[in-house]
Amino acid sequence: RDLHLSIRRQRQMCIRDRTINEEQLLQARLAWGNGMIAISKAYDHSGITQAKVIADGFLDDDGLGSDPVKINMKVIVEDEKITIDLDGSANQTQGPVNCGFAQTISACRVAFKLLINPKRPVDGGTFKTLDVTAPKGSIFKAEEPAACQWYFSSLGLLIDAFVKALSTSTKELSAAAHYGDSMVIFIGGVDPRNNFPFLSVEPTCGGWGGFEGSDGADALINNVNGGFKDLPIEVFESKYPVSIFNYGFRENSGGLGKFRGGLGLYREYTINTDGFVSLWFERSVTPAWGLFGGKDGLPPNVNIKIPNEEEKNLLKANGLQIKKGTVLTTYTGGGGGFEEPLERDPEDVLKDVKNRYVTIEKAKEDYKVSITANLEIDENATAKLRNS
Repeated sequence: RDLHLSIRRQRQMCIRDRTINEEQLLQARLAWGNGMIAISKAYDHSGITQAKVIADGFLDDDGLGSDPVKINMKVIVEDEKITIDLDGSANQTQGPVNCGFAQTISACRVAFKLLINPKRPVDGGTFKTLDVTAPKGSIFKAEEPAACQWYFSSLGLLIDAFVKALSTSTKELSAAAHYGDSMVIFIGGVDPRNNFPFLSVEPTCGGWGGFEGSDGADALINNVNGGFKDLPIEVFESKYPVSIFNYGFRENSGGLGKFRGGLGLYREYTINTDGFVSLWFERSVTPAWGLFGGKDGLPPNVNIKIPNEEEKNLLKANGLQIKKGTVLTTYTGGGGGFEEPLERDPEDVLKDVKNRYVTIEKAKEDYKVSITANLEIDENATAKLRNS
């Protein structure tokens, strides 16, 4: 009897589960269909049902001293289909800035999701209307034995380029370009406190682009490096034989605009032992661009002062030997500005000066806002500057 009851219950459970699975499948199909409709409506709403637009830019070099490396993107919108065509981008390079096609597709999907129905949950139908093409043997579809260590350097530029290409049709969703790369500094050597080898590897934050209604974010990690932790100075100094005496926002680094680009950072390292430093800083040839009249953010720089040697300014270095007492100062780029700088509210410019985001001199030169030594707006002088 118990056996027959058990069999009956199992049969009932199978019937119930089959019904549930069929209902779930139906709901999934409906959700997918609604998602496709939503994407189509997003196209219609943004006014980009038909378009062919191009955006481009350059990496500084391939890490081995090459000429700037070109990124070329054509965005083709036809009815409910968007194609990102990367033909015209540089051939794969000898240096390690090449990228596998899977990573290229991932970056294009990030850009697509940003502008096309960004609130829709991600599922198998989200990118059904997106197609990505790249020439074989290019930096975006590299073939063996291409070097790919810094494959992501071009991807932040790729995402910014997609936004730029469609920005005239999607202004309310678009932002100016961000500083664009992980800006990595390696410091290594032997710690004199314990005679153990050490290696610090730090990506660094920078400025993001301004957008409609808001300044860009200050000191945020780049868009292809999500798992970032900013070590407190006290923790860093306890782990490594390095002292950090200065760390803060980089004045005047945000691109000018009605909505200012976010600020980059400066960080000063004093090295307390002999060792080496390696650097990977990018986007000086194509810094974070502005949109709709906004201006570019300030590009990055690394200043190196080695005792008894000539001062250097570098962006890339591989195992550069340094001495005890070397001072390294990293400067990350700012984000691009959004809309015309002279449309910025003078009160916002004053706040920037008070917060040391913008100097008094730059407020006058770039925003045509005259601010006194007492940190007050000189209304008459400002009116003359803006009307001249």
